Amino acid sequence: MSSDRYCAALVAIALCFDGIANAQAQPTPLLIHKGIFVPIELAAPVSSESAQNGDRFPIRTFEPVVSEGTTLIPVGAVGEGEVIHAAKARGSGMPGELIVAVRFVRCGNTEIPIGHLQFSDSGRDQTMAWIIQRSTFTHPGQVKGSATQLPAGTRGIAKVRADVEITAEHACQPGTIEPK
Repeated sequence: MSSDRYCAALVAIALCFDGIANAQAQPTPLLIHKGIFVPIELAAPVSSESAQNGDRFPIRTFEPVVSEGTTLIPVGAVGEGEVIHAAKARGSGMPGELIVAVRFVRCGNTEIPIGHLQFSDSGRDQTMAWIIQRSTFTHPGQVKGSATQLPAGTRGIAKVRADVEITAEHACQPGTIEPK
């Protein structure tokens, strides 16, 4: 075997081993599937008296998201919600209006899109109590309705909106909420 062929063979073998070593060094990706439930809570209050359409507010997870024994999103992962519609309370007992949505939870530099938020109150349906509380007034035009409030700590369940792949180096860590 000539020395040129011998050197070429050694270079090819070295490149092959380098490729194998790099492949083994790559972190295993984790797939967060569309439709997985994400338990979230508001990290700041939102009120129909002060909120404007398009305002953003902080959220965080209050339980981990686990799949097949692997924690995909830990407790305390932070994200954002958005005020879709806000209207102040009006005369004649009309209450304030507030529609909110959740947008994402952050894992490292990756934003995991979430949506389909459903608020919960320990499994009890509070709809009728809310309607009665908001519609009580003595005479039309004399009483202003009350603001709609979502206090910090209000909990709900959202769903992941699209498959997202993250690596261990970009895995979710509990975050801190930056004050605005």
